[in-house]
Amino acid sequence: MFTTKEDDLESYRSGALRITNLVEESLDVQEDGETGVTRTVAAVDAVQGGAVMSARLRYTRLWVREDGNWRVLAATFVPV
Repeated sequence: MFTTKEDDLESYRSGALRITNLVEESLDVQEDGETGVTRTVAAVDAVQGGAVMSARLRYTRLWVREDGNWRVLAATFVPV
């Protein structure tokens, strides 16, 4: 799908991908000092390349704290 962070961000900027609805079903947060992991399951409706799509997805993000602020270090999502 996307090969880089910039590709992902550009899809939103350009309007090629537009999230029309997102309902969070669950959220698990684990923090250990300067790192953390979040796992979210969400029902998502979107328009991608003009096609309407609906999916139930699990998002996983690895976070790191830099200068007191949380930043996403890595992210992935898969169908549930």
